[in-house]
Amino acid sequence: MLKYKITDADGYTRKGQVGAKDWGNNLGKTMEITKTGNTLCSDEVFHFYDHPALAVILNPIHGNYDTQTMRLWEVEAAEIVAHDGCKGGCKKMTFLKEIPIPKITIQQKVEFAIRVSLLVYHEKSYTRWATDWLSGKDRSADSASAAYSAAASVNSASAAYSAAASVDSTRAAYSAATSVDSTRAAYRAARAAYSADRAADSADRVKISRKFIQIIEKIQRKGKK
Repeated sequence: MLKYKITDADGYTRKGQVGAKDWGNNLGKTMEITKTGNTLCSDEVFHFYDHPALAVILNPIHGNYDTQTMRLWEVEAAEIVAHDGCKGGCKKMTFLKEIPIPKITIQQKVEFAIRVSLLVYHEKSYTRWATDWLSGKDRSADSASAAYSAAASVNSASAAYSAAASVDSTRAAYSAATSVDSTRAAYRAARAAYSADRAADSADRVKISRKFIQIIEKIQRKGKK
């Protein structure tokens, strides 16, 4: 399946660590992991994203590569064995070609964060603030602070969790919402939901990834108008 991966400027993932791969000099070559296990964030799988924009948006909470020098690749992922709603893992991967990194503005990241947080967090004052921000009606710091305070008062995210297929969906909001002060409410809501019990299976998490893609593609289309 066609997927996407980011590396450092030299084409490496985890350079200097055990299991690091020099992908940039191995275009067209299929690499395979024979080690037992399907655990994400380990050397048991190769990691990938389902969309190039997701690779960029989620970079801060995953690879955390230098945004000025990181590289984006189109890959073929085979024997997919894991997915957490944000990224997937496979046992075989072939780097096909390097592709341009999509340009995503701070405002687009913030919009993505807010829309993702609304998948799982429905407190009335927060929803009202988010709706006003998305429409452009009110993006003031005072309104953001009020919404943040309301979100911070929530002691349990179980209700928010029940409204979503996967709590891991909020990790996208976690990374993007830290960009500017006006998104503190989205950040806090995302953290609250992410703290809830995680029980969604892999199929549900893939559905969340598809929802991410729908959101980011809608934002990108709007940006081209």
